[in-house]
Amino acid sequence: MNNNDIALIIYSLLNVSSIFITYKYTSYMIKKTGSFFLYCLFGILINTGIPIIGLFVLLYYSWGINEFLLIGNTLIGIILLVICEIILIISLLIKRKSLLNSWQKDNDNEKTIVK
Repeated sequence: MNNNDIALIIYSLLNVSSIFITYKYTSYMIKKTGSFFLYCLFGILINTGIPIIGLFVLLYYSWGINEFLLIGNTLIGIILLVICEIILIISLLIKRKSLLNSWQKDNDNEKTIVK
């Protein structure tokens, strides 16, 4: 394994961890506020920002080694970024109803406590 393989593995792990972090944050905020599309947008922005920073580091590393490695890492990084965004959006859309139901249930409990 050379250094480029290690850099790509770290970048891939960064992408996967950003999906989990963003999903947890977005689902928590949707359960607390009930605003689905706003926090989905925030989640998409966070899930785009973290891997882009990692991609810049990966490309900075690739710049000094080889031009073809730079182009290959750029394509791999963009493809992984798009795949991670699609996974996040699909998982949030699948869980949308249950997230909003849990917000509604919490909201109904608060109304009965106040009365």
